Amino acid sequence: MDACGESDIKVEYGQCSQNNTRSVTYSWIEPKTCNDKIANSKQLPEDKTADCKHCGRGQYLDAASR
Repeated sequence: MDACGESDIKVEYGQCSQNNTRSVTYSWIEPKTCNDKIANSKQLPEDKTADCKHCGRGQYLDAASR
């Protein structure tokens, strides 16, 4: 197995909360085809909270694509 890289990481965003933030969680894409124990392997970032971004002028959120 090769070392893990950015392309092996899945990022998931939670729903926006009333305080205009959402959770951001990181996990390995399944099935995992890399070895995160190799010295130069990318490690999973820590889960965090991020500000929600709103649509710019002329843009909209297509709720059906969620």
